[in-house]
Amino acid sequence: MEEMGVRYLTNESGDRIGVVLDVAEYERLRRSAEEVARAERYPGVAFRGTGSGRRAWVPGTALDVWEIVAGYQAMGRQRSLEESGISEDHLDIARAYHRAHQDEVDQRIRENARPLQYWREHHPGLNIQTIDNRPEAGSPRAP
Repeated sequence: MEEMGVRYLTNESGDRIGVVLDVAEYERLRRSAEEVARAERYPGVAFRGTGSGRRAWVPGTALDVWEIVAGYQAMGRQRSLEESGISEDHLDIARAYHRAHQDEVDQRIRENARPLQYWREHHPGLNIQTIDNRPEAGSPRAP
């Protein structure tokens, strides 16, 4: 584990009375504390990813909260449960988190709903293929 760049503030008798962290370390610790508080308020939600790509997910599924909510919004309760294979508890947890953090979850949904052309133009280094062109989807590989 990487050691933090920490400097302690002391009083005249040498007792620690404060700490100085660099901004990046402070932000990482602040985000971690916020995630712990959210996970305690919403048991069944955890966080994954790195840096600004961290996002809420529902352990026991392979899905992020935004993916569960997007499926629910597109298909309704019953069909989203059938299509995703998640439990009712998983769906309810994701929906409760969404109600409390709607802006965050809705932003992820919007970002991931961008058309394929957007990704090709803004991220030309990505190897983007449509599902229809993947061999495992049953379509032949492009020559």
